[in-house]
Amino acid sequence: MVFRGECLEFPESTPNAFAEFVLKHVWDESHANRYTMSAVYEWLDKRIDKLAGGKSATKSDERHGRH
Repeated sequence: MVFRGECLEFPESTPNAFAEFVLKHVWDESHANRYTMSAVYEWLDKRIDKLAGGKSATKSDERHGRH
């Protein structure tokens, strides 16, 4: 699949910003242009609440066992 230049389709509920990020920075054909997992984590960490529509657990909630 990857060697043929194919990639998975995103579900309709996938936020556009996330899909665009993955297509451009994670699934780039050139490995030199792909983000490291650290960079992916940083990008997600900054945007997770907005991408989840404000429904994700906060770091404080996670520390206290609330999700």
